[in-house]
Amino acid sequence: MIRNYTDENVMECPSCGGGYLRHNSVEVFVREEDADDGLHVVVECESPKSCKINGEMFGNISGRRGSIRIEFQCETCGEKALLEIVQHKGMVYKFVGSKY
Repeated sequence: MIRNYTDENVMECPSCGGGYLRHNSVEVFVREEDADDGLHVVVECESPKSCKINGEMFGNISGRRGSIRIEFQCETCGEKALLEIVQHKGMVYKFVGSKY
């Protein structure tokens, strides 16, 4: 499927409002409901590129299931930003904000 790339679909930097973001890393947490461990994958997109896989849930922002975290860097202001997608009690939530 080909997507339409329009200005209304551009993700903006939460710091400056710029539309030029590049993703630096992608982190995925997968686990069964309330499990202590699961699958944790981290893909680093900057050099040197790497992929780490383990079962630790440290850093998972969902208290019960899984989550996805994408770290971006703004090409306009240089600030880092996060997009987090979280599953919790059957619902999916998204959070966009500056990285602290």
